[in-house]
Amino acid sequence: MASMHTSSRTRNILFAAVLALLWVRLVSIPTSALDTSLDISSQAADEYSFIHHYQWGADIIQNIGPFGFIFYDDPYYSNLVLSKILVGFLFSTILVILSYNIIKYSNQFNMSLIFFCTLIFGAMQDIKPYLFYILINHYLLKKSENQRSQPVEFLIILFSAFIFYAKGFCVVLSSVSMAFFCIRTTIEKKYVKTLYIASLYIVMLGFFDLLAHQELSNFTSYIKGVFSFADAYAYALAKYVVPGQVLFIAIAAILFVTLFSCRLLSYGKIEIRYILFFLVNTLMLYMAFKHSFNRGESRSDIFFKYFIFSTPIVLFFSHPGIPWPIRKFNERKLMLYFYAALSGISIAALFFSSHHSLFFDIAADLQAKARFFASPVDYLAGLKSELSDNEIKNRLPEIAHIIANEPVDYWGTSPGVVLLNGFHYRPRPMPIAFAAANAYLQEANLRFLSDPERSPRYFIVQMNPLDQRIASQEDSLAFLYLLYNYQPMIHENKYLLLRRRDSLVFPEIAMNGGELTCRINIPFIFPRVTPTDICIAKFNVELNWLGKLFTLLYKSPQIDLHWKTKSGAVGESGLVLTTATNKFMLSPIIYSNSNFLDAMHANAPDHLNLSEAEVELYTPYPAFLLFREKVVIEYTAVPGPEAMRNQDILQEWPEKTSSNERFSAIWRTREREAGSGLLQRNLSDA
Repeated sequence: MASMHTSSRTRNILFAAVLALLWVRLVSIPTSALDTSLDISSQAADEYSFIHHYQWGADIIQNIGPFGFIFYDDPYYSNLVLSKILVGFLFSTILVILSYNIIKYSNQFNMSLIFFCTLIFGAMQDIKPYLFYILINHYLLKKSENQRSQPVEFLIILFSAFIFYAKGFCVVLSSVSMAFFCIRTTIEKKYVKTLYIASLYIVMLGFFDLLAHQELSNFTSYIKGVFSFADAYAYALAKYVVPGQVLFIAIAAILFVTLFSCRLLSYGKIEIRYILFFLVNTLMLYMAFKHSFNRGESRSDIFFKYFIFSTPIVLFFSHPGIPWPIRKFNERKLMLYFYAALSGISIAALFFSSHHSLFFDIAADLQAKARFFASPVDYLAGLKSELSDNEIKNRLPEIAHIIANEPVDYWGTSPGVVLLNGFHYRPRPMPIAFAAANAYLQEANLRFLSDPERSPRYFIVQMNPLDQRIASQEDSLAFLYLLYNYQPMIHENKYLLLRRRDSLVFPEIAMNGGELTCRINIPFIFPRVTPTDICIAKFNVELNWLGKLFTLLYKSPQIDLHWKTKSGAVGESGLVLTTATNKFMLSPIIYSNSNFLDAMHANAPDHLNLSEAEVELYTPYPAFLLFREKVVIEYTAVPGPEAMRNQDILQEWPEKTSSNERFSAIWRTREREAGSGLLQRNLSDA
């Protein structure tokens, strides 16, 4: 008896230790001060938007909601750092409470493996919503009505409403989780409770909406913006290589569950409502993290995502209504084989990945958290010192003197420099240039810039297009507006400052210049364009039914633009289908700030001019499998910014035209001489 008591006590101690370690892995702390890297600066920009009460869906369209900065709390940036830590601790505690409630009365092997993976990958940014989704599924399907507790159910509803405003895929996870909760109570004929759950969830959504200083009128715009961003992101990152086994496992799992369900139905072994429950669960979860395919994720979190995706299947087979074939297979043993196979594929993916520093990441995370818990004050003081160093390193005194407290937007991928200098940051709705990759986002940005009440007076520009693609393709309509209605002021460090002209002009871009027909992977000669003109093009690349299915299940097929100019220069650029089928500035080619000024002043070099160049639309896939046979290219030419303003359409600052030209010429000359691309010179000095 004493040995049994000791054994039970030992198990309880181990159980408590596992939960404590789980909490440590789930909690998030700032790990680095704000800098100019893409992820850190973007996350800090979302925090800035929250502080200044910008409206998601109207002022900001992102894949991160107003509370997203709490889940993405890597950057040490603002006075909210303590609030982020405390709220992160709170919701990590809620997850541990849910874990305790589910595991305590469950001895399932699959749950043990899931929590083992959570301990390993607990610091992954997206893990909290996914783990929450797993817990809800187990809770709803494993707990009978008399086993469920009202406090736990309240925590489920609370967390579901909170993550709705965290990130794009959380909108799906939150909605589906609550839908399944209502389905379960409806199946049990607890109709009043179903109404109570739905009502409480809606009230919680409204509460968090108001807590984030959002207007309820923007609720639907927020949801539309989330899915619009996800769609644009899928096309913008189509060139990234994706681990094919992720797609294979996803499709195979859905197909397997579907076929097995049909087989059970034919024998009348299980009710169709349960089968639909599992099928919808699997499909929705697949769509929820499908966006990860677009980034070509071959990082360590793929390992965890295999287990995440397998959860609906595990739940399906462990349902009491599923008859195991003559009970020859032990559920625990089958799950062991199932997870062993997934683990093998996952480890292979890690081994062949360029990011196989998993255990170093675990060690670094635990070390950072040990330093934080040992002395939080010293830890945060170190990050504050690092932030001060970054502010000094990225200081732009001349630009700061010019713009003072005027609103400023940033053109590029990393707005950290604007925040580090303490500027009045007023971003357009989709502030990351490469992510504004569909008509919805591009038109929202154009409306913002065209509105004198909202558009910023200044732009800090750093042309650094993704994957060396044509810069004018990124946020293409706003790019043209910037080109025509802003003028260069100063170039400091690697940033160009533009100021909005007092008189605005925007060319009427009617695609009436002409059109030509070509085929993918077959070169053609592009028409002649006057050197002083800007060529606007629209590539009507259409997918066939197989290409559309490929895009739905996987990602947009890669397509590139190759060219050889009359001067013999060869180049290539990725082509974003949703941008190409809208319209964008094709020639002259722009890669950098210097190219941008050349286009502004009609000084583009020959090797960047596609007039009468040999051009080819290229795809690594067999074109006939995914694309329609012919591509129609519409094009037109409009006067460049300087030419248009010199045609007596507008006569703004004509005396400074020569200074602008000298400024551009001096810049190009000194860039070549210095070889660094750095120039700090304003118009009056030129």
